[in-house]
Amino acid sequence: MNPDRLVVRLAAVSALNNFMQAPYPTLAGDKIFDSRIEPVEDFKEDVMFPVCVVYTDYDRDHWDHHTSMKKDRLLTVTFELLIAQVTETDGGFTVNHPNTDSELETSLDIFELQIANAFKALNPAADCFRHLMNSYVGVISRRGATIEGGTKLAARQITVESKVTRGPTNGTMVPAVAAFLDELEMHNDFGDRVPAIRSLYTDASSLTASEQMMRSMGWPSAAAGLLGYQAGPVVTLGTPVVFLNQNGSPL
Repeated sequence: MNPDRLVVRLAAVSALNNFMQAPYPTLAGDKIFDSRIEPVEDFKEDVMFPVCVVYTDYDRDHWDHHTSMKKDRLLTVTFELLIAQVTETDGGFTVNHPNTDSELETSLDIFELQIANAFKALNPAADCFRHLMNSYVGVISRRGATIEGGTKLAARQITVESKVTRGPTNGTMVPAVAAFLDELEMHNDFGDRVPAIRSLYTDASSLTASEQMMRSMGWPSAAAGLLGYQAGPVVTLGTPVVFLNQNGSPL
């Protein structure tokens, strides 16, 4: 298992808000959020603005185990696009969604196209997203509606499902992920998380090859031992072995 799910979500946010700096690739500007809407200083009761919230709803067959080796790992990234009115309340804030009209619907369609185009850009965040979400299974865009009566709202939900590799088990990072984390570390928004994320990728580097194999296959110790894999230091021969012919001369 590796932290690709976390990284693909941060890469998506960073690709859509250009690491929180202009020029922004979408009409939402810097209002791209990881998993939930966070309060910002310019939320005003009488102003509506586009917002995007990025989720990773499910990650299927992502744990390393020998029974999963022939299964595809499937990861979904969901983008919730809203024309939102955020108001402060006692102890928090609320998000209101206006009913849609032709102008708002047009804005959402443009917003969705800008998101798709942002992942085609040549920057570390978009490149990391493309590397991890490398084989689309499906992309679905749904309109937003209330539960009561099906009232249509100024909202859309885009779900991208992709095959995702399980990644190396030897404690290394692929260049696309390493380049993105290097860039992310230079920005205040998520930069303080980068050392911890790197350690999630590299913690297996201190293990022996045998231990790495045991971890990735999910064998119990007894089964691993029968297959010739054991935890602990690698046993090395102190004196080189010389193989001899039947007459006693070296091979």
